[in-house]
Amino acid sequence: MKKKLNEIKNAWQLAWQHPKFKQHLGGSLIVLYLTFQINFYFLNIWQTRSGVIMNDMLLSLLTPHDFSLPIFLVIYGAVLATLLYLVNNPKGFVSALYGYSILTLFRTIAIYLLPLDPPPNMVFLNDPIARFFLFNGNVVTKDLFFSGHTSTIFYCLFVIEEKAYRQIGFVMAMVLGFMLLIQHVHYSIDVFAAPFFAYFCYKLVNTYFKWEE
Repeated sequence: MKKKLNEIKNAWQLAWQHPKFKQHLGGSLIVLYLTFQINFYFLNIWQTRSGVIMNDMLLSLLTPHDFSLPIFLVIYGAVLATLLYLVNNPKGFVSALYGYSILTLFRTIAIYLLPLDPPPNMVFLNDPIARFFLFNGNVVTKDLFFSGHTSTIFYCLFVIEEKAYRQIGFVMAMVLGFMLLIQHVHYSIDVFAAPFFAYFCYKLVNTYFKWEE
């Protein structure tokens, strides 16, 4: 344990010696904060406007069931595991912040351009952390296309390089998406499209965001 902590400390001390790293770390935190604020601003707009109810054949085959607790455990467990994985890789950590900021911005734009009403028989997803920090206790059901939970867990999957961890993450992502559909929190297109947006943002950052050594 002590050896691992020393490795993490040394990695951050080495990264901190590069002036560009300090700029990127600060910039990534600011960008992430601003994209969240933009997203929060549009939450009330989404919730008060009328949207389209899609005819989703897959959802019609699934009996609604409340999976709020296991969904909560899977998504936040994956996020925590990814942060612990990246803590030993400062540059990867900052790149992930930039990529997730872009993903959040894309999702904000997509929801704005495609107004949807929630699926019939939707079972409200009780996420106490999201409700407290993101929604200020308000009920939000129209942030649909594309799924934030699914895109988040897939983005976590993409930033992890070890094959074994990726395989575990893939199973978790599949289980999460299936639970969201059974709970009728999203339409199937919301869940199926999310991994593609996550991968695009991951590739975008890794292609154009270069570090100066």
